[in-house]
Amino acid sequence: MTPKERRSLDFLPILEKISAEGAAHIPGFIDRKTVTALGKALNDEINYYRYYQEHASGVVENYFKPEPLPPESASMVVALGERIEDELAKHSGSFTGLLNWSPNDYAVHMYGKGSYITSHLDRKDCNGVIVTATIQGEADIALRYTRKEEPYAIFRVKPGDLVILRATGFNSAVKGHPGVFHSVSGSLGPSPRISVGFRDIRQNLTKMNA
Repeated sequence: MTPKERRSLDFLPILEKISAEGAAHIPGFIDRKTVTALGKALNDEINYYRYYQEHASGVVENYFKPEPLPPESASMVVALGERIEDELAKHSGSFTGLLNWSPNDYAVHMYGKGSYITSHLDRKDCNGVIVTATIQGEADIALRYTRKEEPYAIFRVKPGDLVILRATGFNSAVKGHPGVFHSVSGSLGPSPRISVGFRDIRQNLTKMNA
């Protein structure tokens, strides 16, 4: 996506797609300069702060938590979150779940070739939307109507791409869990995939859409 295309990007049809289908893929939202700088910073820091959590499903996820992000990369992550927030705020009048949406939780993940996330739903205390930015590497994010169904959509994400998932309160017509089942493949390229997740977590949402 060119700088001109980024400036003229219309989020309204993207948000309408999220409302109806549960998710949308926005290729090239983040400019190359930001992707390169953030990728370098996160790579250096992941190598230092990394720890592993293994799950029975075979998933291996690498987190910065509980270690905090160092100030330089933290400021870059927050700045990206603010840019996404500004874009979404333009349409908060049309989608009540975006009213006052502001990320307060940032999750940095690294996925190798053998690291993956099986089909799952995200937390119900996430307000409006959940946004994932790919900073390095490639992967497939598959969407499903139920946990074990074949995917109805597969997004091949690359550096600079966003994936936005529907969360609590975004579409009041959706009954039950507001999210969509999705899985994440391991890295499909020579380097690990690094992603940053942006969530607005509100404890009072856990009883909504019950």
